[in-house]
Amino acid sequence: MKSKTTKLSLRTKVNSLSTAILLLIALLCTSMGSKAQDLYFRFNNVSLADALNQVSSSLKINIAFDAQKLGAIRVNKNIKASNAKAVLTNLLENTGQEFEYKHSTYLITPSLQKQAVAPKKKYHLVGAVSDKETGESLPYANIQILDSKLYASTSSSGTFSLKNVDNQLRINISYLGYDALDTLIALRDTMASFRFKMNRKSLMLSTFNINAGKLSMIETGKDPGLTTINPSSFYNLPNMGETDIFRTIQLLPGIVGAENSSELNIRGSSSDQNLVLLDGFTLYKLDHFFGSFSIINPNIIKDIQIYKGGFDSRYGERVSGIIDITGKAGNCYKPKVYGSFNQISGNLTLEVPVTSKLTLIAAARRTYGNMYSNDLFNQLFNNHFGKKNEPAKPNEVSTQPSFYFYDYNAKLSYNISDKDKISVSTFGGKDNLKHSTNMEYKEFDVQTTDLSSWQNYGTSAAWTKQWNESYFTHLQLGYSGYFSQYTNRTVFNRDTMSKGNINYLPEKTVPFDIEEKNKLTDLSCSFKNTYLIDNKHQLDFGLLVRRNRFSFNKNSGQDLLYDDMTHSAFLSTAFVQDKFSPIPKLNIKTGLRLSSYSETSRPYLEPRLSVTYQLSDSFSLKFATGRYAQFLKKITVDQPYGYNRDFWVLADNSTHPVMNSNHFIVGASYSLPNFFFDVEAYYKSTDHLQDYLSILPYSSGQHQGPGSPKGPDPNRKSLFIEGCSEAYGIDFLAKYEREKYTGWVSYSLSKSVEQFTYINQGQITPSPYDQRHTLSFVNMLSLGKWNLSGVYTIASGKPYILSSKSDENFMTERVYGRLATHQRVDVSASYGFSIKKIDLKLGVSIINLFNTNYYYDVYTRDFDFDNVKFGQTTLVKSLGFTPNFFINFKF
Repeated sequence: MKSKTTKLSLRTKVNSLSTAILLLIALLCTSMGSKAQDLYFRFNNVSLADALNQVSSSLKINIAFDAQKLGAIRVNKNIKASNAKAVLTNLLENTGQEFEYKHSTYLITPSLQKQAVAPKKKYHLVGAVSDKETGESLPYANIQILDSKLYASTSSSGTFSLKNVDNQLRINISYLGYDALDTLIALRDTMASFRFKMNRKSLMLSTFNINAGKLSMIETGKDPGLTTINPSSFYNLPNMGETDIFRTIQLLPGIVGAENSSELNIRGSSSDQNLVLLDGFTLYKLDHFFGSFSIINPNIIKDIQIYKGGFDSRYGERVSGIIDITGKAGNCYKPKVYGSFNQISGNLTLEVPVTSKLTLIAAARRTYGNMYSNDLFNQLFNNHFGKKNEPAKPNEVSTQPSFYFYDYNAKLSYNISDKDKISVSTFGGKDNLKHSTNMEYKEFDVQTTDLSSWQNYGTSAAWTKQWNESYFTHLQLGYSGYFSQYTNRTVFNRDTMSKGNINYLPEKTVPFDIEEKNKLTDLSCSFKNTYLIDNKHQLDFGLLVRRNRFSFNKNSGQDLLYDDMTHSAFLSTAFVQDKFSPIPKLNIKTGLRLSSYSETSRPYLEPRLSVTYQLSDSFSLKFATGRYAQFLKKITVDQPYGYNRDFWVLADNSTHPVMNSNHFIVGASYSLPNFFFDVEAYYKSTDHLQDYLSILPYSSGQHQGPGSPKGPDPNRKSLFIEGCSEAYGIDFLAKYEREKYTGWVSYSLSKSVEQFTYINQGQITPSPYDQRHTLSFVNMLSLGKWNLSGVYTIASGKPYILSSKSDENFMTERVYGRLATHQRVDVSASYGFSIKKIDLKLGVSIINLFNTNYYYDVYTRDFDFDNVKFGQTTLVKSLGFTPNFFINFKF
């Protein structure tokens, strides 16, 4: 009986539980049913476009449609429905429109498009991509059609073309520094034109998706050796007084810089082996203030493309790397004024929409060094010249510097249409230095006066035209140049009251005068073309004509002339390149560059090849190789009379050979939603390098004072020598990006060596740019109105020449040393706020936060009199703990 009672009780509980579950299910169904009946809309003589926007907002669904066409249709409806599809069905009834659900979006199209049995049409999309706020075109933006896996990129004028596509496309557009645009579009005509504005609806669409943006600064891995940089984030990185684009580039793997230089040594090569372009014209001197700042004003930059090697046949004339900078065109909608002030200089930029199609941007900056000196200015100056240590133990050096630099940029752009544009860009910059020192020794004193000035200038006029859906052209005229002038007067005065000093100086006063001038001009005309055969086949071809002229004059002493050279040459180049995809996920670029140089009267053939293969959506492989020729070079000089100096020369048929280089690159990239990894291994060989050896009148017994001259023929004072180099290594980049943070780690393991017959009997010696290990860790964080950043760098020391001796035949023996490994931490913090219509940002950068001491360069100077020899060594020390305060403004 007890058992039966237990069973009954259990059954009762089960029945009760079943009843409760059924009641709960019924209640949920009733609730869901009543909730489904809550979809109610009332439209009283509103446009169909506005009605769709209201439905999209209320139901939290994505709807894509032609806003312009549907804005002309009026609706008067009361709608009560159970779901979104029913709402749209009722709303579109009798409007001639229908919908299709695709890719999580309701696409509204004319119902006539679904008439039966007609052959499927193919459509042609021509697009233009621009900035949402300023209207500026965005060059090299990435275009992807997600359904068909088609890829494209915008041209330098921001346009693109896609052939044989369906009438309904899901298109994804991305550009570094902008939120990605992901949307569905419908093409009504077989030839359709769209204008896309990043982070803002296009002219043809009412709603679209904008993916959550990441705080992004660099992009790499798309092509072998290529890196793109977002210049808008430069202001948030620590700086030495001025925001500097080249300092940021030096934080990338494979690009070595120095604290005292904005020059870029890419993969073990000198900076003159890189072609630096600004709006198409060539820049020849890259820094201000002895390398403390680059000559490029960051306010005028829109896009930077960096090729560390393996670049395609569209580029040439250099054997190492390419820095291709596109300047802003200016705001198309409203005027803007912005700039900055810091302890070194002031910077002002103006953007003016002159008319609806004509825009102007102008920028200028200038240092205050010749007006007043502050602690940061003095430290930068003193660190460049360093502390002089002499065997004779002199007293402290007294220095009286006067220095300033300025630069300016201007660009005028006329947009005839999205397919037809004209622009004129100009740039100029100059540095002036007057520097005097007085060093007192036990037996004599030395008075030195340096006068230096150097300047860059350039201008270009460009016309970009899209003739039809397949053919683009770019015609450009460019003129640029570089000029430097240096004079030095060093006077030795012996104390006549001192006994025995006659052994040091034969005369009471011994002067040495040095003067150097180097001028280079560049006049060019290029005609580049792109022909889109189909979406998987693109042909690039073009012509270039360039005339370079240089002059170099160097003398030492009152009557002694060392070099007086004037030379000009023409270069004619044709290139062709085929970019194609024979199978899905495989992209091949094969090209050829053919040059004719007037001074050698022979052709130079430069084949190029690059391959990328997408193994999966996350993993890709890449390879590139090519041959490269360079007809203009900078001669590196290690002369005993003063600080290391260099000068430009043109290749000829005898003294200066044409440089050649071969590149080999292999690498891989792997991407995750927030992580990106890229690795590249490279090998590069370069022939016909040159060095410059000299024997001066106060060296090796060549002093022209009392006593008989001795040593080699005094009429032969210098010699150009020829050699070769090799560089190889591996570059690694790991990047992490989120909405408020971006950071990356770059590491390079490399080796660079040289070989000259006249140096160390032809043995292999380290290249001046050999740096075995370099590591950079960059962090940027955005917290509301605060921007915080920190950079940690550690690098092996570079080699330097401890001593150098040459015999009468210029056979030279050099002893090399290597600087110690050095590391540094830089930090920056800024706070942004607004006062009425003025946006302000106050900030501070601290260079070398932990006050790490190290030397990053060494200069030597030797004096050889009849009776005595002595040397002068300059150790260039790093900046210590150095704060820099700045304010940026915009209105």
